Amino acid sequence: MSSANRWPARTSAACKAASGFGRPGAADMDHRLIGLLVCPLRKGPLKAERVAGEPLRELLCPADRMAFPVRDGIAVMLESEARALDAPSAPAPME
Repeated sequence: MSSANRWPARTSAACKAASGFGRPGAADMDHRLIGLLVCPLRKGPLKAERVAGEPLRELLCPADRMAFPVRDGIAVMLESEARALDAPSAPAPME
């Protein structure tokens, strides 16, 4: 299926433009969208920590110390998919 056929015929050009359809880097999350998202556990604000030149990989919730993954530009806001930021590290082997 070609990318031109991904949208129903009645989808407006404005809707396609707003979605980032066909735009390079469209898989990266828009900072305005990140501002609207909240932690699904406590409804607190999320932080986006980006590495320059790379797409966003996680949204962090400082209150819950959880990191929610971003896959293909879509935030996965499920507790079961999140990782703990302060997970205990493995103990050093004893000699």
